[in-house]
Amino acid sequence: MATLLIKTAGLENQALELRPGVNRVGRNPDSDLLIGHPSISVNHCEFILSADGLVLRDCGSSSGSFVDGNAVKEAPLLAGQTVTLGNVEIYVESTTPDVTIPQYERSRIRSQAISGDGKKLCVRHAREPVYKCSHCSEYVCGQCVIVLRRAGGLPLFLCPECKHRCDPIINAATLASNEVLCPRHPDEPAEYRCTHCFEIMCDECINILKLKGGVPLFLCPVCGHKCEVIQNAPPKKKGLINFLKDTVKLRFKHPVSPKESAK
Repeated sequence: MATLLIKTAGLENQALELRPGVNRVGRNPDSDLLIGHPSISVNHCEFILSADGLVLRDCGSSSGSFVDGNAVKEAPLLAGQTVTLGNVEIYVESTTPDVTIPQYERSRIRSQAISGDGKKLCVRHAREPVYKCSHCSEYVCGQCVIVLRRAGGLPLFLCPECKHRCDPIINAATLASNEVLCPRHPDEPAEYRCTHCFEIMCDECINILKLKGGVPLFLCPVCGHKCEVIQNAPPKKKGLINFLKDTVKLRFKHPVSPKESAK
């Protein structure tokens, strides 16, 4: 810590601690370093402390500022020198700024969850992972991964732990497993996979494009590309309410034109 020590009788052994930046000295009550001596001007001088060292700058004082007996307007200071302001003698004890280095606690490495048959699972939900972080190698399920959507581009899948890019690890065996769930509806099994961004989804998420006289297209709600049906996906049991919901949804999504109704 940069410190000045007053040696003048009546003020002796009074330590002045300097903070980084400009330290104003004088008899002004608003001064950073108040010295109540009649030979000191109201705004006498400034001690400027930076990473480059300590500098004394006189502010037009009536009695002047001196370094080792030499009058100065502005001068660098070194430890061991003597500064005289009016009739007040100040010893430069240290010119080292007080730099506090913040302490950061390193993130603890998460323990990886392992299933009974030795497979790695998502550590948060003990579920079959569908992504792996390219930076910290954490395994993430569809519910944990952070999806960053970009206009006109592919979405980015980010690790919830370190925020780096995640890569899909979906394979045929995983897709056929009942443990793969829709990231938007965790209680629903994933039934579709995008052929472009590899997003998985349930039938509540999929966008259906009806083609006149053709096979409907299943489109990804993330990037708009074609989706394929996951082979051997567990069939979803639909009750009467879900059946009516789908019927109403199709009716309002694809209204029949007057010409077609005339036919």
